[in-house]
Amino acid sequence: MPKTAPLETLLTSGLDVGARSVKIAILSHQGARSAVLAKALVRIQGCRDTRTDRVAIRESWGRVLGDAGLSAGDIDYVASTGTPDRQTVRVGHFYQRFSHALGARLLFPDGTAALDIGASQIRCALVREPPERRRYAATRVEAGNGSEILEALARRASVTLDEAALRAVVELQNDLATRAVRLLRSLRVDGRVVLTGGMALDVDFVRSLWCRLLESESSVSLLISPEAVFAGAYGAAVLAARRFRRISRTADPVAADPVAQKLLGIDRRALN
Repeated sequence: MPKTAPLETLLTSGLDVGARSVKIAILSHQGARSAVLAKALVRIQGCRDTRTDRVAIRESWGRVLGDAGLSAGDIDYVASTGTPDRQTVRVGHFYQRFSHALGARLLFPDGTAALDIGASQIRCALVREPPERRRYAATRVEAGNGSEILEALARRASVTLDEAALRAVVELQNDLATRAVRLLRSLRVDGRVVLTGGMALDVDFVRSLWCRLLESESSVSLLISPEAVFAGAYGAAVLAARRFRRISRTADPVAADPVAQKLLGIDRRALN
């Protein structure tokens, strides 16, 4: 009986550059199976600009390579996702949609949709439909001027700024939960929904979301993983593997991003 040829192993990295942090992961892929080798989260310090973004990306890249025991040259392909209006988030090939959904599916294969709650936007995508029929919706979260909002709230309620800050957090959580339920309803989502993003592990927010779902008599149930914040990075790494296999079969891959090439210190083939 002839022996089956061993499956090729690919190593890819996914970066998720959010409003407040950089999440990065390295995954190994054999056929349709993917496994997480290492992950890291680095906060974006100070007033955010291009320089602080690059510092956080470099730090997260070095940390995750060290944790995985790999060098930059070992990585076959890099892709990124995150906030689309900043140049430095486009590390390697950039995916704005569905990264978090594929990451959610890696965490919970039986999930029907992914609900990503970030600092600047809420996104929802179905994960069990084929790509050409996959539905997606998003809404922006306007932060406003924090100090002015707190002062106005304190005056209106006759409370201290600390008390106003606590009320503001509760109001924000309730507002996010209400927006999230609207997105789920707009896509006619039911079944098991994977919660991802920066708010996924916030107990008070999750409680508020559950209350809104119960009030609306929704059939949705929530799935939450301790790794929920890395779903975008996981999904970008999965998409990186798909793209690498596809362009490897062509003779004319697209040009690499020179900014990302210099930023990560890896060769051109990993960034096409």
